[in-house]
Amino acid sequence: MSQRKAIDTAGQYQDGCGKAHLNAGHWGRPFNCRMVGTFNIKTRLKIKDFQPAFVDFAGYHKFWLVRLNDEFYGWALRWSDSRQPETTLEIVSKASFPDRLKAGPIKVEILEKMTNKEIEAWGNKTHFFQTFDWTPRGCQAANSALIWEAIEGLADFRNKTVLDIGANFGYHSFRASKAGAQVTGQDRNKNVVKIARFINDRIEMQDVRFTDEFPIGQKFDYIFFFSVHHQEDPTYSRLKQRMDQLRAMAREKIFAELINPPLQGRLNETDVDRIAGGRALLRYRHEVRRIRKLYEIKTGGN
Repeated sequence: MSQRKAIDTAGQYQDGCGKAHLNAGHWGRPFNCRMVGTFNIKTRLKIKDFQPAFVDFAGYHKFWLVRLNDEFYGWALRWSDSRQPETTLEIVSKASFPDRLKAGPIKVEILEKMTNKEIEAWGNKTHFFQTFDWTPRGCQAANSALIWEAIEGLADFRNKTVLDIGANFGYHSFRASKAGAQVTGQDRNKNVVKIARFINDRIEMQDVRFTDEFPIGQKFDYIFFFSVHHQEDPTYSRLKQRMDQLRAMAREKIFAELINPPLQGRLNETDVDRIAGGRALLRYRHEVRRIRKLYEIKTGGN
């Protein structure tokens, strides 16, 4: 899979004219949330040399996914009658970038989506647990859409923060991001995180931050905890402690999927319901690992 040289390690921040906020409402429409912008960077890259991630307003606005200093995502935008030099990137984002970026130099990467043929070739060499729209047919995978369809109407993700624990390749992280959330996808498997980042940058074209580190001490509006706990605690002897921890981290809700009853130990389905708390949204049989239940658990002032 070839990719044109799309990295400039010497980008420099440029002051704008101070009127970016006047268009913030228009920029937010394709992202389902309020956007911050613009953050202008002078580069050696010509934006028109690269394929945009998507086009909006009948082709008038084009957006390119960019990554700054290997950790911050945003979208370079350009409209058809723009007078900006092609080497100046006007970047909008869901959250403000830290002031330290302005000191420069800034590593700038313009990320391009693979072709459908490239996605198919890469997907055929990769083992999937989660099911994406572009996942090769016949692979052994979970019904990821089943979970999302059960929760998407129970939360307003616009301008909210989401932590996806055990994110795997990021299916639910990407769905929340497309719904307008700022998303952190966490998985302790570093190889899985690497693949999730690749999918983010070359297929899904989103701004999800994937990490193998658990964000201790941080709070999020919503937490996803889907089919994770049994991997570290098959008897669920530590389930209460984990749920208490997540309740302290979630401002609004936890959405949790648990094998119920657990794979090992003496707890029954009623025991797990009591420990999880909240409302059971789904109860279904997984092809490999028994009965699973999906819970909506309200926290904070809800």
